[in-house]
Amino acid sequence: MKEIGIAPWKGNARHFVFGFVLFFLASCVIALISYMMGNWEIGDGFGAHLLSFTVITNFLYWLLIVSGEEILFRGYMIAAFENKKVGIVCSSLLFASLHVFNPEYTAGAFLCIWISGIVLGIAYVKTGNLWMGVGCHLANNWFQETIFQLPYAGEYMTACVLAFAAVILLRLPANRERASQHQAVS
Repeated sequence: MKEIGIAPWKGNARHFVFGFVLFFLASCVIALISYMMGNWEIGDGFGAHLLSFTVITNFLYWLLIVSGEEILFRGYMIAAFENKKVGIVCSSLLFASLHVFNPEYTAGAFLCIWISGIVLGIAYVKTGNLWMGVGCHLANNWFQETIFQLPYAGEYMTACVLAFAAVILLRLPANRERASQHQAVS
């Protein structure tokens, strides 16, 4: 299981929390930009919505969905490639392509989801586990879809995702144990 990035919570919780907080902030920026552009407004029932049972059940729903997607697209697919860069690009293209069934899917949304997949793939390779990707992905989906009720795959996300991707990439040192395992295989 460790080969596909399934690692114990203990010692890796910081990766999850970092990813979750980072994409929570990204979602807040996206909501603010959407509000300023007139694409989103805070409805009268927004406060009551935040206290609803749906918010909790959707958190669990998204946790299951994103965990499965991270295991499949980052864990299994990237691990299947000897060249991790090729694995990241290929898994991200497939990840973005399979989101075609999302409402409001556009070319801009495809680009954003593909870039997000690349960021999540790099986080997986650098940390050696899926926890950061699960945190990022969960926060992205839960806050945008359930909390803010923004269009799920809106193309206005692209700039924000790129900015936060840069933060992740600059923040993460390579996991030495993971890197040495890949070098031993090559």
